[in-house]
Amino acid sequence: ANAPAATHVLSVSSDAPFLPDDLASRLAGALAAEPATRIALAGSRGNVHPVIGLWPVTLADDLEASLRAGQRKVRAWANGHGAIVAEFPMHAIAGGDVDPFFNANTPEELDEARRLLPLIRP
Repeated sequence: ANAPAATHVLSVSSDAPFLPDDLASRLAGALAAEPATRIALAGSRGNVHPVIGLWPVTLADDLEASLRAGQRKVRAWANGHGAIVAEFPMHAIAGGDVDPFFNANTPEELDEARRLLPLIRP
């Protein structure tokens, strides 16, 4: 409603500090490569990150109806609309791999994120 020219909304989780710089463009590219697909979700290491995705605004009314009906599973709703997964590579850091969708949910994970941040984005 606030951006009538918008065709899609990009969503990300607030606990993922290492999101790829090309997240939006790669998700959009995945949609362009699959014209029948409407939703692109991020993936890494074979895992789907259903909160991180590119969503068409034309599905807003359907999403609202599904939420009112009690649907709370993001991936189930997205799969019902033919979602695809765009796979993202790991960040290669100091001889190891760091998931670009690493979650910092605990104090220990936050400490790890603080340690890795300067190595990923110098």
